[in-house]
Amino acid sequence: NLAQNPQTITAETIDEALTKLKAARVEHLLVEGGPRLVSSFIGRGLADELLVYQAPVLLGDGLRSTAGLSVTTLLDAHAFTLDPASAAHPNPQVLGADVLLRLVPAEKGHHVHRNH
Repeated sequence: NLAQNPQTITAETIDEALTKLKAARVEHLLVEGGPRLVSSFIGRGLADELLVYQAPVLLGDGLRSTAGLSVTTLLDAHAFTLDPASAAHPNPQVLGADVLLRLVPAEKGHHVHRNH
């Protein structure tokens, strides 16, 4: 049905898609995809917010949430931080047994450190 919708935008590359979306005056884009698509946006600095849902369930070995970021050190990491909470969107937000984290890119030079 999407192919029949005249508002559907198709593209072969992210650059082509973003050019078409800009021409269509799209200002906000929700990217739901697999690890490679998500990593493409993160790796190019195009992700201005991540919504990360965590369930209290351990599945063992499973699929990665990102793939292809080519990060080997903490200095190369794409760091994010909690988006400041608001009355409308507390952060983190408890959703039943799950937790939703709203993350925004961290300031340059801010890296994850462990205290153990």
